[in-house]
Amino acid sequence: MDYAFSKKLASKIMWQSKSEAELDDFVETALKKRFPSIDPSIVKNYLVQWVCYLVINKKSATYDDLCCQVGRIIVFTVRQKEFFSQFGLTVIPLFQSDYQEDANTETSYYQGVSAKEIHIAKNYDVVREEKLQQLYEKLKDNNLVFITGISGSGKSSLAYRFLKICDTPLRYEIKYLNQNNISQIIATIKDISKGLKSEAFVYLDVQPYDTSWVQLINEIENTPYVKCIVTIRQDDWNRCFNKVNTNLHYSTLAVDLTEFEVKDIFDHLCERGLCRFEIFEDAWNDCGHPQTLLEYVYYLTQGVPLRARISEQIDSLDSVNASLLQYVSVSNLLRGNVSEDAIRNLCHLSPMLLSRCIGQMKGEFLAHPIKSVASLPKYINDT
Repeated sequence: MDYAFSKKLASKIMWQSKSEAELDDFVETALKKRFPSIDPSIVKNYLVQWVCYLVINKKSATYDDLCCQVGRIIVFTVRQKEFFSQFGLTVIPLFQSDYQEDANTETSYYQGVSAKEIHIAKNYDVVREEKLQQLYEKLKDNNLVFITGISGSGKSSLAYRFLKICDTPLRYEIKYLNQNNISQIIATIKDISKGLKSEAFVYLDVQPYDTSWVQLINEIENTPYVKCIVTIRQDDWNRCFNKVNTNLHYSTLAVDLTEFEVKDIFDHLCERGLCRFEIFEDAWNDCGHPQTLLEYVYYLTQGVPLRARISEQIDSLDSVNASLLQYVSVSNLLRGNVSEDAIRNLCHLSPMLLSRCIGQMKGEFLAHPIKSVASLPKYINDT
C-alpha cells in the first residue's frame, strides 16, 4: 500500500471518540452476536492479550484467525477449569478472584508478614516504579528473570506488583514445589498457553535452601509463550546459580533499598496516614539507614526498630516457647531442617501443645525469615 492509497483510504474513515467503557460494551456485544454460546466477558480478556501479542510481534491476523482463536479460548477455559479443580493447590491463577480480608491483613503486612497476593491486590505495597521498569525491560528480552536479594528486600512484593499490572489474564503462581510434584507442574506449565498461543507469566518464590526449582527452570525456560519470574534469596542464588543450564537465556535483577527510594517510600506512607514520623531526615537518621525494605517500613509504621522489637518479644516468651524458638533459629543458621517429632522430643511437648506454640509464634518470629534470623544473637552463645 503506497502513501497516496493510504491517504485516500484514511479520508474515507469516520473517526469517533469512544471511552474505554464504550469500547468494552461494543466488543462484548459483537462477540455475543457472533458467538452466542460463549461468555464474552471471559473471552474478551484473552482476545485483548492475543491482539497485543500480534501487535508487539508485528504479526497480522484474518477474520478466520480470530474465529480460530475464539475456539482455542473456549477449549482452554474448559480445560483450565477441569485442571484447577484437581491441581489448584500447586499452580494457582493470580488476581482472578475477590479477596476476603480481615482487620489484621493490612497491619500484618507492615509488621513483617511475607508478602501475599492479597496484600498487592489491596495496594498495601509501596510501588517501586524504577524497579518495575527494570523488570519490564528484562522480560522483554528474556523469558526468565531471577529477582535476587536478602530476606526482607521486597522481592515478592515487586513480583506480585508486576504481575498485577502486566495486563494479561494468564498469570500463575507455583506453590508447594517439591520432588514429588515437579513433573506434574512442568507438564501443566507447558500446557497452559500452548492452545492459546498467547503470552503467560509464571511466578515462583524459592523457599530457603530448596533446590527443586533448578530442575523446574531448566525444563520450562524455553516453553513457547511462557515467561518466568523467580524470586530467590541472595544466599540461595549464590549457592545454586551454577546449576542453571548454561544454554538458558535469563537475566537477574538485584533488589536492594536505594537512597533514591527511601524518600518516596516515606512520602507514600505519610500520604496513607501510616507513617509515625513527620520529617524524613529525622526518620532516616534515627532508623540507622536499614538495608532492607522490611526493616525500613517496619520502623516508619511501628516507630521502633524491628530487631529491638524482636528482642523485647523474646524476653517476654515463656520457657517453652523460648526453647522452641532457640532450636528453630539455630537450625536456620545451620541451613538444616528439624522435624516436628524432633522438636517435640527436644522441648518435651505433646502434639497439641507443639501445635499451639507454633500457632502463637507464626504471626511473629516465624512470619518472615529475617525475624527468625534476628532471633539468633540471643541464642548463639547458649547453644
